[in-house]
Amino acid sequence: MDVKKFHEFMKDLEIDENQWSTFEEIESIVLKSGLGIYPNWAHTRFKVADNHILVCHGNSKPYGARLNLSATLSGGKQSIMLEGNNIVPDTQYYKDFRLPKIGDHLVVSDGDILDEAIIMDVEKSYNMFRIELSKPLQTRKIMKFSFYDPQEYDKYMCSHSSNVEGIYMKLIPNKGKEDKKYGVYHETIKIKDIESINLKINTKIYNKIYKIK
Repeated sequence: MDVKKFHEFMKDLEIDENQWSTFEEIESIVLKSGLGIYPNWAHTRFKVADNHILVCHGNSKPYGARLNLSATLSGGKQSIMLEGNNIVPDTQYYKDFRLPKIGDHLVVSDGDILDEAIIMDVEKSYNMFRIELSKPLQTRKIMKFSFYDPQEYDKYMCSHSSNVEGIYMKLIPNKGKEDKKYGVYHETIKIKDIESINLKINTKIYNKIYKIK
């Protein structure tokens, strides 16, 4: 693939160069050798750098979680009540995740993030859990609640509820050689060796893949 065309393509996708990215818009990168590279937000990050792409491998850990769907917001929209003991239900991404704590951020969403506030106080009693927030939340008719630790958040290594609503996962890179300029990475892809890039185009009606050469 032409290097100039590739960099223009990254700009069109609004992918920051020299920063780690999930390449979530990309279905696959096919090399001239026939090898296919398939981005996976839970295990890989990519960094565009000059004439090549750096690849970082690792495993993701949770730094936030969903709340039980029984969560209800007070009339003043600044307090949340949850009933039962299963306040943070298990998912395929985490099990036995901790309860919300003071200093966490509480997020309200309906597919997209609507608003968030700092958790100022929590109170657990028999069969009930209460969360007090720093400000009233903006809401809509259908709402879901989740929370995360802001000290764990990293713009480039975190999948911040973008791939799966209410799931906050942070990539922990595998051990590897650390470059002074680029940090830790495990392999490189030369742009000139790329045959094509397949893009994921998702809509509510259908999914399509477009090929860029």
